[in-house]
Amino acid sequence: MRENGNNKAVTMTMIAQELGLSVSAISYVLNVSEKRGKVSDRTAQRIIETAKRMGYIPNVLAQSLRRQRTGVIGVIFGTLAHNWAEMSLLGMRSVFEPASYLVYTSVSYWNAQIEEQEINSFMQRRVEGIICVPTPESRALYEKVVRQGFPLVFLNDTLLSMKDENYITWDAYQATKIALEHLIKQGYRRIGFIGANHKTLMTQARYRAYVDTLKQAGLPAKKEWISWEPNVERMLDQVFFKAKVRPDALYATVDALAVPALIHLETRGVRVPDDVALIGMGNLPGTEYPGVGLSTMCEPIEELGANAAQVVLEIIRHPEKAPIQVTLVKNELMARRTTLKKNARISLILGKEWPCARGARDKMDGADRQEPINPRKEVS
Repeated sequence: MRENGNNKAVTMTMIAQELGLSVSAISYVLNVSEKRGKVSDRTAQRIIETAKRMGYIPNVLAQSLRRQRTGVIGVIFGTLAHNWAEMSLLGMRSVFEPASYLVYTSVSYWNAQIEEQEINSFMQRRVEGIICVPTPESRALYEKVVRQGFPLVFLNDTLLSMKDENYITWDAYQATKIALEHLIKQGYRRIGFIGANHKTLMTQARYRAYVDTLKQAGLPAKKEWISWEPNVERMLDQVFFKAKVRPDALYATVDALAVPALIHLETRGVRVPDDVALIGMGNLPGTEYPGVGLSTMCEPIEELGANAAQVVLEIIRHPEKAPIQVTLVKNELMARRTTLKKNARISLILGKEWPCARGARDKMDGADRQEPINPRKEVS
């Protein structure tokens, strides 16, 4: 509803006429960047109430031009599937909202051309910083962003060829070691590896941890048990169904790969974990459900988002501090049915799972959750 009874946008001039005040007084109050010391609290309250009643909507573009800043951060994800983006955005918003920043969110669907279009759009709209999940195919695009002077922060990984840029990551090397040690302590000795072949720091860290942990345990990392195939069915054909000697356990680099692998295995009559155990990385929502029960490492997704927001704001305010590089160490093992031997599963049935991330995970009803395992202790 508009007080003036027509379809024209309400302006500060209209509010000034309504109250018999100057336009500058209205501006002092309604522009949050202006000081309100020249207007009494009582008058300021009248202005705010009248503006609300008349349906006043601030002209953000005009404010941005006047301040020479937009107050907007561009965030681009590869996908919105699996709630990973939602959870990281919850973390970002906890930092951006108190700082009066807005988030423009986009999705590339892992398509380099779409990512280029979206990031170019961010720059054209003069966002103050960009946060993205990096892909090796877009290296030239990221270099362009940096050359143009936009603060860029890689979320949850970084490119092997751009290790000197700003990033926030999870210590996937140590988390992978704990996942592998859990499998070994459960008695598994032929452990396979399935992962997406990304030329990124944390993907390579996962693979190094897999090789290092098996070597330290005196176990083989056979080539035929390792697959970088882009298709889950082909991965499992290579490392399991067509293997001369089948592995008795599989490590998946992400839950988004482990869950479809679990579905495919069980659809083809494979008993998990009796025929083959399976562990993932991430603890995505839904992996704890009774029908899934995926053993996994808990990724601090919201913390990653919050830290990425803090990093980009710090660079905006203090460009000389770049590069800022943060690695979060959080190594909670969520041991569930896909890796636990029968007696271990029974011992956990009355336990509960402690939430390892806030937000979306806190909203779950807690049914059939299991308690996180201390990395240094194992269920007997």
